[in-house]
Amino acid sequence: MILSTSTPLPSAMKTTPLPIRLLTVLATAFLLAFSTGAVTAAQDIFVSGGGAFGNVLVNTNTSTKTFTISNPGDAGLTLAPTINGADASEFIITTPAAGSVAAKDSTTLIVTCTPTSPGAKSATLSIANNVAGKDPTDIPLTATGTAPDITVDQAADDGTKAFGSVQRGAPRSA
Repeated sequence: MILSTSTPLPSAMKTTPLPIRLLTVLATAFLLAFSTGAVTAAQDIFVSGGGAFGNVLVNTNTSTKTFTISNPGDAGLTLAPTINGADASEFIITTPAAGSVAAKDSTTLIVTCTPTSPGAKSATLSIANNVAGKDPTDIPLTATGTAPDITVDQAADDGTKAFGSVQRGAPRSA
């Protein structure tokens, strides 16, 4: 015979005998469900990839980050990614993740950072999903817009500049 403790505790510890027969039935039911696959986990979400872009040259779109969204669960995962926050317009989802991810599968999402002015930029990649307690899944996005050290002006007409007559080795007069 196995003893089990009943609630409420702790002042009066009470024990109730639990027959071996009931334990055998419960264990058999669990093993049967486990071996036939009747016990399954729901969908889940796991995102890999960081959102720190570092220094990004202003008005370029060369800085990207790839995020892998995995579903290690046993049910389908639905996704709806968006970018929110003060500098949301500085970050764009250039390769959207699939709208759904099958069990034990994954998809990728690519975010591009294109700062329009120098300085710190921040937003949030928010992935709405159907996982209880993880909806939405938020990833902070950060970058620092940087200006080039030097800029070169070109002529507006045919792309050339006339420097006049310059003798080799001689400085040009103003």
